[in-house]
Amino acid sequence: MTRQLRILTIAALAVIAVFSIPAQAAPLQPSDDVPGMGAMLPKGAGFDRAFIDNMVPHHQLAVALARVELARGKRAEVRALARRIISAQNGEIALMKRWRSDWFGSAKTPANMSMDMDMPGM
Repeated sequence: MTRQLRILTIAALAVIAVFSIPAQAAPLQPSDDVPGMGAMLPKGAGFDRAFIDNMVPHHQLAVALARVELARGKRAEVRALARRIISAQNGEIALMKRWRSDWFGSAKTPANMSMDMDMPGM
Protein backbone atom coordinates (compact mmCIF):
# COMPACT_ATOMS: atom_id res chain seq x y z
CA MET A 1 0.00 0.00 0.00
CA THR A 2 1.46 3.35 -1.00
CA ARG A 3 1.94 6.11 1.52
CA GLN A 4 -0.72 8.29 -0.16
CA LEU A 5 -3.25 5.45 -0.10
CA ARG A 6 -2.51 4.83 3.59
CA ILE A 7 -3.04 8.53 4.33
CA LEU A 8 -6.33 8.60 2.40
CA THR A 9 -7.44 5.41 4.17
CA ILE A 10 -6.65 6.91 7.58
CA ALA A 11 -8.49 10.10 6.61
CA ALA A 12 -11.52 8.09 5.49
CA LEU A 13 -11.50 6.14 8.76
CA ALA A 14 -11.30 9.41 10.68
CA VAL A 15 -14.39 10.68 8.85
CA ILE A 16 -16.23 7.44 9.69
CA ALA A 17 -15.20 7.76 13.32
CA VAL A 18 -16.49 11.33 13.46
CA PHE A 19 -19.89 10.17 12.18
CA SER A 20 -20.18 7.93 15.22
CA ILE A 21 -19.64 10.82 17.69
CA PRO A 22 -22.74 12.88 18.57
CA ALA A 23 -22.46 16.66 18.86
CA GLN A 24 -21.28 17.84 22.27
CA ALA A 25 -24.04 18.65 24.74
CA ALA A 26 -26.75 17.88 22.18
CA PRO A 27 -29.79 16.04 23.52
CA LEU A 28 -30.06 12.62 21.93
CA GLN A 29 -33.36 11.22 20.73
CA PRO A 30 -34.24 7.87 19.17
CA SER A 31 -34.31 8.20 15.40
CA ASP A 32 -34.86 5.99 12.39
CA ASP A 33 -34.36 8.92 9.99
CA VAL A 34 -30.85 7.95 8.90
CA PRO A 35 -30.36 4.21 8.33
CA GLY A 36 -26.95 2.96 9.43
CA MET A 37 -26.23 6.02 11.58
CA GLY A 38 -27.30 4.44 14.84
CA ALA A 39 -30.47 4.73 16.85
CA MET A 40 -29.55 7.98 18.61
CA LEU A 41 -29.05 11.27 16.80
CA PRO A 42 -29.13 14.85 18.14
CA LYS A 43 -32.16 16.98 17.29
CA GLY A 44 -32.51 20.61 16.22
CA ALA A 45 -29.44 22.84 16.41
CA GLY A 46 -27.44 19.92 17.82
CA PHE A 47 -28.11 18.01 14.63
CA ASP A 48 -27.25 21.05 12.51
CA ARG A 49 -23.86 21.29 14.23
CA ALA A 50 -23.25 17.53 13.95
CA PHE A 51 -24.23 17.67 10.26
CA ILE A 52 -21.73 20.47 9.57
CA ASP A 53 -19.04 18.81 11.72
CA ASN A 54 -19.38 15.63 9.67
CA MET A 55 -19.98 17.07 6.22
CA VAL A 56 -16.99 19.43 6.20
CA PRO A 57 -14.40 16.63 6.54
CA HIS A 58 -16.46 14.47 4.16
CA HIS A 59 -16.25 17.24 1.54
CA GLN A 60 -12.56 17.82 2.31
CA LEU A 61 -11.88 14.15 1.61
CA ALA A 62 -13.81 14.40 -1.67
CA VAL A 63 -11.71 17.42 -2.67
CA ALA A 64 -8.48 15.61 -1.74
CA LEU A 65 -9.47 12.56 -3.78
CA ALA A 66 -10.49 14.76 -6.72
CA ARG A 67 -7.06 16.40 -6.63
CA VAL A 68 -5.44 12.95 -6.76
CA GLU A 69 -7.61 12.19 -9.81
CA LEU A 70 -6.36 15.38 -11.50
CA ALA A 71 -2.76 14.42 -10.74
CA ARG A 72 -3.03 10.79 -11.80
CA GLY A 73 -6.19 10.20 -13.80
CA LYS A 74 -6.22 9.83 -17.56
CA ARG A 75 -9.90 9.90 -18.62
CA ALA A 76 -11.09 13.38 -19.57
CA GLU A 77 -14.61 12.68 -18.29
CA VAL A 78 -13.41 11.70 -14.82
CA ARG A 79 -10.97 14.61 -14.67
CA ALA A 80 -13.82 17.00 -15.60
CA LEU A 81 -15.92 15.51 -12.80
CA ALA A 82 -13.00 15.97 -10.39
CA ARG A 83 -12.79 19.66 -11.31
CA ARG A 84 -16.55 20.08 -10.72
CA ILE A 85 -16.26 18.29 -7.37
CA ILE A 86 -13.40 20.55 -6.27
CA SER A 87 -15.31 23.70 -7.22
CA ALA A 88 -18.68 22.70 -5.77
CA GLN A 89 -17.44 21.13 -2.58
CA ASN A 90 -14.97 23.92 -1.77
CA GLY A 91 -17.91 26.34 -2.04
CA GLU A 92 -20.02 24.16 0.24
CA ILE A 93 -17.14 23.84 2.75
CA ALA A 94 -16.83 27.64 2.89
CA LEU A 95 -20.60 28.02 3.37
CA MET A 96 -20.76 25.42 6.17
CA LYS A 97 -17.74 26.93 7.95
CA ARG A 98 -19.32 30.40 7.77
CA TRP A 99 -22.58 29.03 9.20
CA ARG A 100 -20.70 27.15 11.93
CA SER A 101 -18.85 30.32 12.88
CA ASP A 102 -22.04 32.42 12.91
CA TRP A 103 -24.19 29.88 14.75
CA PHE A 104 -21.75 27.98 16.99
CA GLY A 105 -18.89 30.45 17.59
CA SER A 106 -16.17 28.70 15.58
CA ALA A 107 -15.62 27.63 11.98
CA LYS A 108 -13.31 24.80 13.04
CA THR A 109 -14.82 21.35 12.89
CA PRO A 110 -13.42 18.57 15.10
CA ALA A 111 -12.12 16.56 12.13
CA ASN A 112 -10.33 19.49 10.48
CA MET A 113 -7.10 18.52 12.18
CA SER A 114 -7.02 15.12 10.47
CA MET A 115 -8.10 16.55 7.11
CA ASP A 116 -5.63 19.47 7.11
CA MET A 117 -2.64 17.14 7.19
CA ASP A 118 0.08 17.58 4.64
CA MET A 119 -0.08 14.96 1.89
CA PRO A 120 3.33 15.03 0.20
CA GLY A 121 3.49 13.62 -3.28
CA MET A 122 -0.21 14.05 -3.94
